[in-house]
Amino acid sequence: METEVSTHEKWQCLLSAVVGGSLQKVTDIIKTFFPKSNMSQTYSCSPGIFKENPPLHQAVLTASDEIVLLLIENGFDIHARNRYQETTLHMASRKGRDVIVHKLLESGADIDSRDCEENTPLFNAATYSHPHIAHVLIQAGSDINTLNEELMTPLDQAILYDQRETISILLKAGCEVKKDKGYIYYEDHYVNSIVHSLWQNGDSSNIKLLQNCGYEMKYSDIKRLVQWKYHVVQGADIPDTDKAVIEDILTQPLPLMNCCRISVRDVLSKVHRKCTLEKLSSQLPLPKSLKDFIAFKV
Repeated sequence: METEVSTHEKWQCLLSAVVGGSLQKVTDIIKTFFPKSNMSQTYSCSPGIFKENPPLHQAVLTASDEIVLLLIENGFDIHARNRYQETTLHMASRKGRDVIVHKLLESGADIDSRDCEENTPLFNAATYSHPHIAHVLIQAGSDINTLNEELMTPLDQAILYDQRETISILLKAGCEVKKDKGYIYYEDHYVNSIVHSLWQNGDSSNIKLLQNCGYEMKYSDIKRLVQWKYHVVQGADIPDTDKAVIEDILTQPLPLMNCCRISVRDVLSKVHRKCTLEKLSSQLPLPKSLKDFIAFKV
């Protein structure tokens, strides 16, 4: 008489196959132990039975797209969490897996789910240098101003890790740039200034973009930061590229392009929360080119 395989053993067997990376072996185990009797059936398990990650989480970390898609299509729970309260979307965003992120979003993954440190998937994209994933999440309606456990926003996180392309994406998407929540010091303290933080990173291009997105630039801020960074501390001349940025900030008129896009999306998102930008803009009486611009496609 054959010994019945326990539920725990079935899951461990699947996890081992995922770690091994064999699509055929994973397929065989699913057919044997996890047959799908109907389209709505979902397989989920307690994260406590694994030292680190359940099979779908592990697949997102190390396995091929084919294995991950196979697990999703066979009903393995995309909303399940590991012991750190991470969902598969957290992990796919951290690893920069475009195909998987798109599939998870199409399958109804919670775009703003939070892990044990209150980070959403957008934080992972901002931290681990995946601007393309940040773009996808923002297009899909991710909250760009949310705070994590350390009271940081995705923009704070991107600046901390000097992720310049992601910073640009967040600014163009209309994230809040005035420090009015999180850790706040007195009004003119440099910690509250995104300009100061960008100067610290040598990121002059995003300072100009910051102004183009509607940030009210103070001459006193620019003067203080330039003197502090280049004269007081380093005793060096200002690089030509930074001189050009300062000149533009002080003398050139501001373009309305990004400000208009941000304003329109801000109004729409207050009416329809957690909605894709494409869906938000689709009903507007505008030419397709303008709808695409508002939807962050261009």
